[in-house]
Amino acid sequence: MSRRIAAIGGVLVALAAPSAAAAACPTTPLAPAALTGFEHGRAGYSATNLIPSGTGASVTPAAARNGAYGLRVNATGAAGNEWFMWPTAPRAGVARFAMKLDAAPAADVAELFRMDTYSKSAVRIGFDSSSQSLRLTLNSAAGGSAAVTGPALATGAWHIVDVRYDVGAGHSADWSVDGVAQPSAAVAGGLESLHYARFGTITSDTFTAHYDDVLLSHAAADYPVGDGRVGVLRPNGSTASSSALRDDDGSTVDAGSWARLDEIPATSTVDFLQQTAASASSYAQIAFEDTAEPCARAVRGYFTTHSQATNNANNAKLSVFDGARESVIRSGDWAANNAYSRDYSATVAPQAEWSQPALNGLVARFGYSTDVKPLPILDGVLIEYEVAQP
Repeated sequence: MSRRIAAIGGVLVALAAPSAAAAACPTTPLAPAALTGFEHGRAGYSATNLIPSGTGASVTPAAARNGAYGLRVNATGAAGNEWFMWPTAPRAGVARFAMKLDAAPAADVAELFRMDTYSKSAVRIGFDSSSQSLRLTLNSAAGGSAAVTGPALATGAWHIVDVRYDVGAGHSADWSVDGVAQPSAAVAGGLESLHYARFGTITSDTFTAHYDDVLLSHAAADYPVGDGRVGVLRPNGSTASSSALRDDDGSTVDAGSWARLDEIPATSTVDFLQQTAASASSYAQIAFEDTAEPCARAVRGYFTTHSQATNNANNAKLSVFDGARESVIRSGDWAANNAYSRDYSATVAPQAEWSQPALNGLVARFGYSTDVKPLPILDGVLIEYEVAQP
């Protein structure tokens, strides 16, 4: 495949020549509320990412469907083994995820996946041990209840689950498994707002399940998302616009500084980039690996940070650019009154479509701080992208 070199924000980036397949990329890409293949390899600690609860939830290579990592939930009869998140409170939610059970549970499982509301209305996907099948249960705070049985579940194999849950004036749920629509459910219920999407269980179920290739959306029209895999682009280049940006040892950010941001699992707080002098126009720029994929349906920027143990606030910004199109991943206070490692993510919007050249031209910029007390710190950054899988 021929390649060309383009200058993007002062960084030379190798771009793949457009292909016939790239011309078919969706011009209206998905804008997920969350997207992850767990390729960061870590437990989350922010409202924009999945957060673990209970000792039985972990990110591990043993749970991967695609890539190097997946989510494993080992529920042993104690409540609270789950990963959960929902960054806003929409009326309708859509989820797509891959799921695998190691073995058939010996007893019924109330929930392998759940979406719920502040009033505790919920849709659950569980397991019926008598028929060895998935089951969808819908409950509303108003007292309505419905259950429908889905397909027999082959254990030890990956299955693709799509769910749509609407809590408008009347609650309803649609779902499909491996691309096959299942019976819908509906109950009486008033207008509510979604609270959490949960992978695993908050009840006393017993099972071991793996999850991967997760996409959550606030757009009811995205259902069904259909099968897809989530890939990752790691840092492989860096520059800085001024000396206000420094490596962790105080040296100037240069062409090798990106290696301080590429650790997987993304848990290191030992090496990093930092802004040491206030400047609203100064930033460090990070380039990423190329992909061989001709196009994607969705892209999300992800980064990790930590702060000095202080109650003082600072400010900084990290954005991802497709050419001149800026997607702000986070802007504002990066400090906290502890030194915990935190992570943040947000959807990246393309100038036109997520063709291969657009994916391969992405860069991130960190800095822009006018308050560096305490110092804004960037520990890691990566790009996650979703590709349709036939």
